[in-house]
Amino acid sequence: AKAAAEAKKAAAPVGTPSTTPTGEDMSQLHGQDVEAAATKIQAIQRGRAERKKAKAAAKQRATDKKRERMAMLEELQGPEVDAAAVKIQAIQRGRSQRKKAKQNAKSKQEAED
Repeated sequence: AKAAAEAKKAAAPVGTPSTTPTGEDMSQLHGQDVEAAATKIQAIQRGRAERKKAKAAAKQRATDKKRERMAMLEELQGPEVDAAAVKIQAIQRGRSQRKKAKQNAKSKQEAED
C-alpha cells in the first residue's frame, strides 16, 4: 500500500497534491485542520444548493410571468379589442401623414428660398 501511495505521488504533477489522501496523510491532519476543511466543504455545498434554488425560483417566476401574459392575451379578444386596434392604427397613420406633410412643406419652402 505504501509503494502504491508513493507511485501515485510520483505520478502527480509537481506542486499538485494527490487527489486522495493516504492513511499517512490523514494521520498528519489535526483536529482544527479537519474542522476547517469540513466547514469549507459545507459552505461550498450550501452555496451550490442556494444557487440551484435561486435558479429554480427565477425559472419559476419567468414561467409564471409568461402564463400571466398568455392569460391576459386570451382575455383581450373580441370585437371591442379589434375596434380599439383599428382606432390606434388610424391615429398612428394620421400622425405619420401629418409629419410627412410638414416635412414636404418645409422642403418646398427651402426650395423657394
